[in-house]
Amino acid sequence: NQSCVMGALLGKFFIALHRYIVLRQVAVSEKIWPARLVRLILAIQLILPLAISGACFSIGYVHIKSENGWISYLVPGQGLIIHMFITNVFIGVYVIISILLTFLSSRKLSALKKRLGNQSIVVRQQKNMFVVVAVCSLSHLLKAGHQSYTVIMSMNGAISRSVFETWIWPAVG
Repeated sequence: NQSCVMGALLGKFFIALHRYIVLRQVAVSEKIWPARLVRLILAIQLILPLAISGACFSIGYVHIKSENGWISYLVPGQGLIIHMFITNVFIGVYVIISILLTFLSSRKLSALKKRLGNQSIVVRQQKNMFVVVAVCSLSHLLKAGHQSYTVIMSMNGAISRSVFETWIWPAVG
């Protein structure tokens, strides 16, 4: 789950960066990145989160047998907290950068509206894409707050490992 969150964050960061670069251009062309760069971005988006998760999984696994006989393999509490902390740092950095890119993109969108008029098809399309990027930034800000709370409570002992093992994981599985 944490690995997928990091991959999604990287993908959304690249989308926000792409949106800003598109709005910066005079031609407002969507095809600004060559195929080789897109493949590199996809590789980073997939490999980096898996490498970080692999490092956290190297801490070991906990085997848990539930009431219905299923056996679960979980990362121990310490590895889970470390992984959540790393993911939270990713989210925090993403939120800061995406807020900056969203602000800069809004300025470029305003300039585009003045140049082309508010009813232009290009302006409407870019406005819709801007809304998507802004909503992603807001949703990840909320997610960062939730994960920060969980990490802080876990690190100071307010949430014990037994909470993860008995409440959270059975509810998810």
